Amino acid sequence: TPTATPAPTPTEEPEVTEEPTPTEKPKKTTPTPIPTYTGNFDPTNYKKDVISFEMSDGSRKTYSLSKTEVFDVKASDVKYVYFGGFPNTKTIEASTLQNLSIMKEFENKDVAKYVDYTYLKTEYKLGGTVQSYYFYKFHYIRWKVIKSSKNELTLISNDILAFRPYDDSSEGSTWNNSDLNNWLTNDFKSMAFSSREKKLLNSAVSICSQKDAENAKLFADAAARKSVTTSYAKFTVNNGVTAADNYVAPMWWVKPNDSGSYSAVPYVDASGNVMGVNKSAVTSLKGVRPVVVIKIK
Repeated sequence: TPTATPAPTPTEEPEVTEEPTPTEKPKKTTPTPIPTYTGNFDPTNYKKDVISFEMSDGSRKTYSLSKTEVFDVKASDVKYVYFGGFPNTKTIEASTLQNLSIMKEFENKDVAKYVDYTYLKTEYKLGGTVQSYYFYKFHYIRWKVIKSSKNELTLISNDILAFRPYDDSSEGSTWNNSDLNNWLTNDFKSMAFSSREKKLLNSAVSICSQKDAENAKLFADAAARKSVTTSYAKFTVNNGVTAADNYVAPMWWVKPNDSGSYSAVPYVDASGNVMGVNKSAVTSLKGVRPVVVIKIK
């Protein structure tokens, strides 16, 4: 009987191991640099929509608000900010005065540009009669940093920008209803800031409170509270009725600590001392140092 041939044992196919798909490493992205201002920055020649930061080490970083509203600065390193513009120096150069006096742009408004500068036209009066016209050139407002956080800076103007009554009534007023608050909220804000600049403001335009003026963390001592007056600020004493270049003591208003109604309010004297609630609110011989909060991130 023929012997049966055993069936061949099937050969197992070797298991195919798939190679792992290499994981792509994430590409490193370089942050887009914040564009800086490419023009020449001159603190005495205000150009709208430009902001400049003066750092504690003396360096400067300047930006155009038409290109960015965030800034590559560390808040705690900023010492001064140049932001917004306001009348400052009186023009005395003869040929410039002659050209300004005949400009048609001043016929219907008080502020106009001549060459590359912005000017305010004012009237100098004696006995109610206009004696002459003065022209004041706009400078950047130089703001001193008195408080900083990661994203914000609290600023006070380095100079006294104008002299104004705290209020126009001797009967007493709260800060919210005061003439000075109304002037800062409307006239000053409108003149000092462009539409883009206003977007950086993170608070109402105000003045320092007595409590903050006495806070050693904000003002180390009386010397830190001392200020100076601009030529235009001198002119605003009594609305230009007195000579524009007369000496005016650099004293400035501060708000009472509460929201009560006052006919006499505190101020800082020429030596930097905070004086209590003892000065008539209707006097115009006290200066204004506006306070603003701006966002930087």
